[in-house]
Amino acid sequence: PAGALVEQQIRDHGFEGLHVWLRQHTRVMKRVGEKGHQYRADVQEYVLRNRLNKGYREPLLMYMDFYAPDRRQRDLDNHYKPLIDALEHACVFLDDSQIKGHRTLMQQEIIKGGKVVVRLEELVY
Repeated sequence: PAGALVEQQIRDHGFEGLHVWLRQHTRVMKRVGEKGHQYRADVQEYVLRNRLNKGYREPLLMYMDFYAPDRRQRDLDNHYKPLIDALEHACVFLDDSQIKGHRTLMQQEIIKGGKVVVRLEELVY
């Protein structure tokens, strides 16, 4: 029974250990291209270098400011999901379903190479 394995993993290693175990033992079919893998790796490197892999377990509000690398027209929603997935992959939080609300803005300022500023807030009901 998978439930017993999950419960044992939580007892032995806590929720962070469970997150790692789930990543190693579950198969989710996703098609992530080379650029997507590089983006994910870049986000993970930044998160680890700055010790931001907190493994939040509670519901979260997310504030995001996107700065484009040039003046081309962009759909903001195309930037949101890859960032959320990359932050989850880097263990900033355990699952993207924890994001209960967000404010997302595309800033007018152009920054060479692009930039994203993210702020997470624990949601208190």
